[in-house]
Amino acid sequence: MNLMTSASRSQDSTLIVATDTLSADQIEEMEEACPEGTAIRQTNETDPDMGLLRQADIAIGFFTPQAMHQCAGLKWLQLTVVGFEKYVEPGVIPAGAIVTNAHGAFGQEVSEHMFAVLLSLMKKLEIYRDNQSKHIWHDEGTVRTLDGARVVVVGAGDIGTHFARLCTAMGAHCVGFRRHVPDALPAGFEEILTMDSLAAAVRSADVVASFLPYSPETTGLFDAGFFASMKAGSYFLNGGRGNSVVLDDLSDALESGHLAGTGLDVFDVEPLPADNRLWSVPTAVITPHIAGNIRGDFHLDAAAETTTRLVCGNLRRWFAGEPLTNVVRAPQN
Repeated sequence: MNLMTSASRSQDSTLIVATDTLSADQIEEMEEACPEGTAIRQTNETDPDMGLLRQADIAIGFFTPQAMHQCAGLKWLQLTVVGFEKYVEPGVIPAGAIVTNAHGAFGQEVSEHMFAVLLSLMKKLEIYRDNQSKHIWHDEGTVRTLDGARVVVVGAGDIGTHFARLCTAMGAHCVGFRRHVPDALPAGFEEILTMDSLAAAVRSADVVASFLPYSPETTGLFDAGFFASMKAGSYFLNGGRGNSVVLDDLSDALESGHLAGTGLDVFDVEPLPADNRLWSVPTAVITPHIAGNIRGDFHLDAAAETTTRLVCGNLRRWFAGEPLTNVVRAPQN
């Protein structure tokens, strides 16, 4: 979504405040994208200098919603993450401010992580790792391959498309699901269908991988009924949003042996509570929301570079009075 910003802006009256998680090189590139003389000041991401942040016209990074709530004069928030839900809730950001996110920056990072998890499950590496910690030398039997496998990708956007390309390279047949079918078929998919066709497709899928963005409509989508409809011995992955999965139902499907394994990087409650039974399921691979950039820390240099290019492009557009990219909330009346 694009949005036209105000026609003219003075560098003398614009204060840009960024999180301290952005590197010196990133800040330098961002300064070069601004008019000469415009400075970007940094402050701590989790415990910011509120005296400084309250004066900001533009904020860049991942400040807490509680901090942003105090920024009455804010005109634009540029997030360095994809998740924006908490920032568009009423009262968090001033009504006249724009919110943009970093959509498109993490396709490689998240897809490679979830692909690695899938392969580890199919080759039983998580079980061999458990055996290693117990000094057990034991053959765990047959393994699986992606060659010829049917993979359903729920949420066939940037991350889902990257994931499908990786699976296709291994010989898999990928079908994507999203709200609307795009005009052109993205590379990696044999077909893109709408969400109302999902239930029928999962019955024959060897892998179901979710990269859904946040939506109230998808809360609890993956429940007991969904897992029961999945093919026996199939795998379930979630690299999208944690609230889409009913964890107890997933644990039931794994413990019964109906599902062969799961890989999860996102959870409705984070950290995952220590007493959650999923921790003890041998065929579950759990990672602590690190596939992408959950806060300011970039786990892959390529993601940091892409995010910097995205932010710099938006800074140039802002000062030129041009439409911003990745607008997730327009100014409210």
